[in-house]
Amino acid sequence: VAALCAGCEGASGNKKRRQRAHRANSLDRELSVKREACAASARAERPECDDGDDASVMENCVLRCASASCYDEVYGRDALEEGEVDTERGRAFRSCAREELRRLRGYQTFGTE
Repeated sequence: VAALCAGCEGASGNKKRRQRAHRANSLDRELSVKREACAASARAERPECDDGDDASVMENCVLRCASASCYDEVYGRDALEEGEVDTERGRAFRSCAREELRRLRGYQTFGTE
């Protein structure tokens, strides 16, 4: 019996990893849809966000709309500036926003499994 179940634990672990990956992809899609809705809303309702010369103004508005708490945590003291690409803070924002969506959706967080 032990020989038959030697791979059982690994299979269960693989299933959990696939479930987490699926949730992460789902959360990324949801965040992307939310960002698109925020961009459309900002263009239509917030003229101060649509600075044709500076795309970072719109990006800051979209990020703030997508998650105000994550925006404050990641960019609050130092907003994106014209032409700035900050990969590290972008990843931190996405991670924060995904965690926020997990809490809102009632998903179990990765650290508690």
